[in-house]
Amino acid sequence: QLARLCGGLPLALHLAAALLVENPALQVTELVTQLLPADRRLDELRYGDETITAVFDLSYRRLTAEQRTLFTLLPLNPGPDISTDAVAALTGQAQADARRTLTELARTHLIEPAPGQQRWRMHDLIRLYATRKTEPDGLPVERDQALTGLLDYYQDTTEHAARHLGTPEAATSSRFPDRDGALRWLDAELANLIAAVQHCATSTSPRHRVLARDLPLTLAAYLEWRRHFTDLTTLATIALHTAEHLGDRHREGIALANLGVALQGVRCFDEAITTGTQALQIFREISDRHGEGTALNNLGNALLGKRRYIKALKIMSQARLILRNRQ
Repeated sequence: QLARLCGGLPLALHLAAALLVENPALQVTELVTQLLPADRRLDELRYGDETITAVFDLSYRRLTAEQRTLFTLLPLNPGPDISTDAVAALTGQAQADARRTLTELARTHLIEPAPGQQRWRMHDLIRLYATRKTEPDGLPVERDQALTGLLDYYQDTTEHAARHLGTPEAATSSRFPDRDGALRWLDAELANLIAAVQHCATSTSPRHRVLARDLPLTLAAYLEWRRHFTDLTTLATIALHTAEHLGDRHREGIALANLGVALQGVRCFDEAITTGTQALQIFREISDRHGEGTALNNLGNALLGKRRYIKALKIMSQARLILRNRQ
């Protein structure tokens, strides 16, 4: 845990070791406790005149204004790494300009390539340092505008990718050539997309709260496709609570339906029946016949899981009639 808090950086580990050697009474667990608060970690990693911040300062002072802007914007990404395309959305740059600046930052060792094509990441301590540097130096680009640009990129690209998960005739996206390309993008960005939803769920920005409602609904087909039912449960619950807060009954019903699918995936059939019944009530309340048919179908599947075959047959016959008439 101490090594993780030091970001695996040799200098940070050296400073932590020096503190332990200097004070034999200091236990490793005590030092971990001191380093846990993110806002204190950089200050705690100090031994005499030697600090981790001073080393980062040497690299930071050599950066151009453009490089500093990008460096201080990168921590806005909620996830563990970021693609060149996402950086372009974050900064408003052309992709070629974003790639060039990222490559220059990597030469300073303030960022490094991450696994995958054109992906980048920061060590945790450098991320903390970059976040701190935004306060005294300011930013040429507004932080809210930059974050919104990034989140809009995630939502828009997810929508394009999701079109490839239906029938081949429905795949009209120009962003991806085929289903495999869409799935590769979703696989690579999943951690970022989940982190983006979780960030937006706690945001006070109305625009971000809308994304906390909509992005999980866009991701639902992919999460079911890959059988990521735990993630689907988490995101559907966030979408449900956000839709309730925004008074959006239609998307509240969709979130409940997705939650029911996730619960079936982990074989929690009783909970899936309860959730499916709630979704069905909402769709009937707002006269959404397609939603009603889908909810009946999901409810029938949950009843099959409980081996309630007669009830499931009745429910799914109703679903078939509704969905056939909607075609």
